Amino acid sequence: MQSMLAELEPDELAQQICLHNFGLFRNIHPIEFLNVIWKKPGDDDVTPSLNFFIARFDKESYWSATEIVSEKDLKKRIKVLSKFIHIAQKSLELHNYFSLFALIAGLNLSPVQRLKKTWEVK
Repeated sequence: MQSMLAELEPDELAQQICLHNFGLFRNIHPIEFLNVIWKKPGDDDVTPSLNFFIARFDKESYWSATEIVSEKDLKKRIKVLSKFIHIAQKSLELHNYFSLFALIAGLNLSPVQRLKKTWEVK
């Protein structure tokens, strides 16, 4: 299945990610934050929404890295990288720090950092 990333504008994508993440964050009950402090090993069922939200961070970061690394053509890969940087900038403007840090984490993964020619400014 080919990625739909090329078909979507970065601003619109950042807005939709922000709305989606806000809905997930809103589902976290305040007690879950306290439960995560006091939980014992194996008590994952006391914080289901918070655990889902944390897993979402990993998915966003791996998604950005996967999209960049999977592109074989250098010029297209540079465009994908630029798009994710633009999405991260828009996330900052939208005060969506969750996605901002997830995307930065994805861009800092070693498979992405090793793409030296992709990171060169031309």
